[in-house]
This record gives sequence, structure tokens and C-alpha cells, in this order.
Amino acid sequence: MKQAPAYCATCGKLLVRLKPTGRIPRYCLHSNACKQKAYRRRLKAKHTAKLQSDRLGHLSQESFEWYTPKKYIDAARKVLGAIELDPASSEQANRIVQATTFYDQTIDGLTKTWNAKTVFLNPPYCKAGNTSNQDRWTAKLLREYKRGNVKEAILLITNATETIWFHRLMQFPMCFVKGRIQFTTPTGKKGGATKGSIFVYLGKQPEKFYQIFRRFGVVK
Repeated sequence: MKQAPAYCATCGKLLVRLKPTGRIPRYCLHSNACKQKAYRRRLKAKHTAKLQSDRLGHLSQESFEWYTPKKYIDAARKVLGAIELDPASSEQANRIVQATTFYDQTIDGLTKTWNAKTVFLNPPYCKAGNTSNQDRWTAKLLREYKRGNVKEAILLITNATETIWFHRLMQFPMCFVKGRIQFTTPTGKKGGATKGSIFVYLGKQPEKFYQIFRRFGVVK
């Protein structure tokens, strides 16, 4: 038989049952105050969860069109010099990145060979089927770098330290950005990342990367 709880779920006072049988109470029976407080608490939690879900969904749906703020691009350019290729971009985003060559959604950069001395990559953060796009794009960058097609690159990723794809990158210098980056949309709307962000450097100038990016956060 299910035992009656000893204390009120709201105020913590010892429960007193009016009858020895019947429904087991969860709150004080002498007043509705505890029950009302619990109800309001549930409504608030439900509302907060919905707001968070809507925000995450909104960011996910527009994840192909969230642009990196100019100050980070300027820093990347100071490290790399001219950016020869941005393989996951758009015409509007490239006004800031100013890559010699860029691939947009009509040109699948994952199918191309990245013959470029320098690359800046901010991959889309949504999923392709059940696979994270960050997984797919970071794996592509690593292949091109190891083959010697890409000589130097700066990669912007989310702080997903629990993932396998993130662990593949831990051999490289990283800047853990303090706070959350305020990305922008084609309409100029700003939206904060739902997680922290990290810049990863691939190349032979780690000290230069450290000197320039340390103002944004901890570089290891």
C-alpha cells in the first residue's frame, strides 16, 4: 500500500489527514495556500521551459544564417593575413569576412577540395539528419589540413567538450571565449549563442594566435 507523505510538499509542515482513508494529500489540508503556491510554481517552470525551447528552436532554424561579429573576423585576419577561403558562408557574411573565395548553401563546401593557404570556418550549428554539422565540417577541415591543402585555419565552434568531434580538436591551440558571442542575422537581428564558443587555430603560428586572441578569453 502506498504510504502517505509525512510532510507538505510546499511548506514542509507535518501533514495531518482528516480521514484515515481516501486520497493521500500532498499539501496542508487546513489551507489552500500551499496548493496554490505549488500550482504557481509549476506554471512558472512550464513557462520558462517553453521560452527556452522556443529560443533554442529559433536559433536552430536560423543556424545557417548567424554571422560572426566583425571584431572576431578582424582578429582572425590579423593572425592569418588574407583569408583565402570561407567554405561555409554567404554573400552577405563575406562582406565582413572578405574571403577571396567563399561557398554558400548553393555550393556544398563539403564536396569541394579546399585548396587554400588560409581558411576561416564558422560551420552551421544545426544537424544534417542525426549528425551534427559541426562534426561533419570539423572533420572535413582536419582532412584538408592533414593533406596539406589548407596551411592555416581558424575555426569557430560551440563549447561541446563532451563530443567525440571536439576531442579530435584538442591537440590544437584554443581560445575559450569569455561570455557568449552575439551573432547577427541577415536582417541585423542579434542573438546570443546558447553555449560558450571556442576559436581553434590550425597552423604554425600558435604564439601569434595567443597574442591576438587572448583578449577574448583564455587561450590554452
